Amino acid sequence: MLQRPQLPVKVSHSQSVITDKNQFTATSSEACGTLITKEVRALQCDNCHDADSWKCADCLSLTHEVYDYLMKGSDLKWFCSKCEQNSFNSRSAAVEDKVDKEKKLDEIVAMLEFLVDKSHNIETALNEKADKAELENWKLKLRELKKTLSSNHVALRQALKTN
Repeated sequence: MLQRPQLPVKVSHSQSVITDKNQFTATSSEACGTLITKEVRALQCDNCHDADSWKCADCLSLTHEVYDYLMKGSDLKWFCSKCEQNSFNSRSAAVEDKVDKEKKLDEIVAMLEFLVDKSHNIETALNEKADKAELENWKLKLRELKKTLSSNHVALRQALKTN
């Protein structure tokens, strides 16, 4: 959460200049050197809380409305340029990691689809093979039946001729 200036605060180059109980100096963006007091609109980095991370609202180009909104307990955070870069790098690494994981997941899904298709092809081939074996078995039985019928037919003719 964004905070109002706290006392005492060290400023850049390890200087601490306190002119009275309610004042201290801190660097501001573009080194404006604004004297930061409780009355000055300024932000301190919500990440590092460094004494050098104070920036006045003017240097940040914040309107009164935006500054007041931020100070009313908004969930928004302000980071100094150093912390912002670190945060960006962390987010970039996280995005790259997520992309890598999604790519690997896509590869796994593609492999599973391939294996399911291959399994289906094997099942079909086995079913066809089983049907072919059964067909061959029936053909063999049919041939035996034809032989039996043929020999019975020959025997019947001979029996009819002898009668």
